[in-house]
Amino acid sequence: MYAPVLIERDHNSLTIGWPSISSIKCYEVQMCCSSSSSSVDEDVWQVLSSTVKNHILRKKHLQDGIGYRFRYRVLSNEDVWSSISDPSEIMTVLASDFNLMKSPTLAASDGSSITVNWEPVPDAEGYAIRFRKDDSIEWKKIETVIKGTVVRKKGLESNCSYLFSVLPIGESLVNWSYSPSTLPLHVAAVAAFYQNLLPSTLLHHANGKTCSFPLTEAVAGKVIGFYFSAHWCPPCRNFTPKLIELYNQCRKEGKSFEVIFCSADHSEEEFSSYYSSMPWAAVEYGNEKREEIMHQFHVSGIPRLCIYSPSGKLIDDNAVEKPLSIQLVNSWLTHT
Repeated sequence: MYAPVLIERDHNSLTIGWPSISSIKCYEVQMCCSSSSSSVDEDVWQVLSSTVKNHILRKKHLQDGIGYRFRYRVLSNEDVWSSISDPSEIMTVLASDFNLMKSPTLAASDGSSITVNWEPVPDAEGYAIRFRKDDSIEWKKIETVIKGTVVRKKGLESNCSYLFSVLPIGESLVNWSYSPSTLPLHVAAVAAFYQNLLPSTLLHHANGKTCSFPLTEAVAGKVIGFYFSAHWCPPCRNFTPKLIELYNQCRKEGKSFEVIFCSADHSEEEFSSYYSSMPWAAVEYGNEKREEIMHQFHVSGIPRLCIYSPSGKLIDDNAVEKPLSIQLVNSWLTHT
């Protein structure tokens, strides 16, 4: 069997793992150690637990300057123990002079992505980000060095949870290691309210073109503003730039807020011209859902901005009447 490998470490713990084995009762995990970080006494193995259910284990309360090795065996469904695995390489906790950032925190999620952010480190020129599925023993790295303190990882699976870890990068930064990982984070699900109300795809702008994208990416886990507007309406033309400014600020700060434009224009040409100036999602003008949505929301006057929670609960029937601000968006984001 494969030897355990190191997944992550901090100043007093090691997280180890090995390939998952299906259809078993449990694992027994053993450890040996020495006062030297470069050698261990192979004859002194102690059993940490004989009832481990997971193939990933965090061993706490370890000491700096000591070397540790781990091995395991498997109890089959027939109550037969396997042979012992190969022992791991010698592992050590981080030395006391190493620095660690705090774990990243969840900023937002949708149907296929997770956004995390973190506290800045003085003199950091950028940050390296790694992530893994919570049942994986291997990290993947985001190839781009992140210059800010927020990153959105796209293309994630909806039935999995993920952990993230961050490392500051800079010429003046020495003895830094990857931060402790986040708790398992999930991509968001689409509430039934949105599935029943909206088409399966919406419009958005990408690379200077208007394209369609899945409903899950647009609404899952987000506060949604349904924006009923038209170019022929002077109050709409006055309000739209204000909403664009707020929306762009929300995107810059990674807030879970999306606007969906439901056009009241008189033609598809008017819709296309007006929508070209908007940075958010839209219901396609020719889709029958557009008029159904306007009817369901009893739209009799525009502009109108209806705010709904990620679960599809009404927050504000018309936010056009409110002074737009990040503080207002933050109040919306407290709703689930």
